[in-house]
Amino acid sequence: MTRRVLVTGGAGYIGSVVVEQLMAAGVGVVVLDDLSRGHRGAIPPGVEFVHGGVGEAEPLRRVFAAGPFDAVVHLAAFALVAELDQAAGASAGTGSSGRTSIAP
Repeated sequence: MTRRVLVTGGAGYIGSVVVEQLMAAGVGVVVLDDLSRGHRGAIPPGVEFVHGGVGEAEPLRRVFAAGPFDAVVHLAAFALVAELDQAAGASAGTGSSGRTSIAP
């Protein structure tokens, strides 16, 4: 049975490397990313991509409606401290509360 993993932030630098590693191991990968910091071109061909953030209900519904995941790798985040200072509320929606949005 093929394993299936959701990678949030999979279009970012670290996320795209994780996606490549999972694919090399034969794992089915779905990427959820709002592309605010990542790039669509960083996602390898053949990977299912859903545009949206971890705090957005509709993209999450679409992702989980397609079937269960064996694991979720939550890498969606703001990477720069200056971004965190400027958008404290937004970063919370991406980090800790975003994690609760994707966790059962």
